[in-house]
Amino acid sequence: IGAVVALPALRLEGIYLALATGAFALLVSILVFNQGKIFSNGVAEVPPLRLPGVDLSQPRPKAIFLSVAFAVVGLLLVALRRSSLGRQFVAMKDSPLAGATLGMNLVRTKALAFAMSAAIASLAGALDAGKVAPDNYTFDRSLPILLLAIVSGVGSIGGAFFGGMLLGSNTVLASIVPSVSNITQVMPGLIGLSMGRN
Repeated sequence: IGAVVALPALRLEGIYLALATGAFALLVSILVFNQGKIFSNGVAEVPPLRLPGVDLSQPRPKAIFLSVAFAVVGLLLVALRRSSLGRQFVAMKDSPLAGATLGMNLVRTKALAFAMSAAIASLAGALDAGKVAPDNYTFDRSLPILLLAIVSGVGSIGGAFFGGMLLGSNTVLASIVPSVSNITQVMPGLIGLSMGRN
């Protein structure tokens, strides 16, 4: 699906690419998440992964397993970045016109980038087993995640980790001090405004 979404977005860059991706997210939330066959009673049951000798329905083993999975995916991405395809991704990000001048196939490279990012997101969703509510994947819930990823450093593996830690700390802070729950919801927006002013 990520590769299919890439096809109409091949000529878009920057804010226009972000708007096209956001439009697709809204389309999915309206057409897919409202289907009663997929989300009966408003939730979908995703069974946990079965590993011999490990009960992933418990919080501690699940946290350890997710940490290992994150580390493995991170190492694979570091290896990818050092490969020729990774260098093509960096060249396409820095200057698509220069990459095309050097004979790089921008259509294939952008479609691969979309497909790989969609595969990583799908893996994360599959590993997050349990009761899945469509409200967790709406466009307004995704914006803070995107902002935190950008602020933490979207081009680095550590940026994804620190963005997740910032997002988790917002939830923990809101549960400890309920009076600041509205502040934690506004913080990613304030971060985005400060980035826009800089």
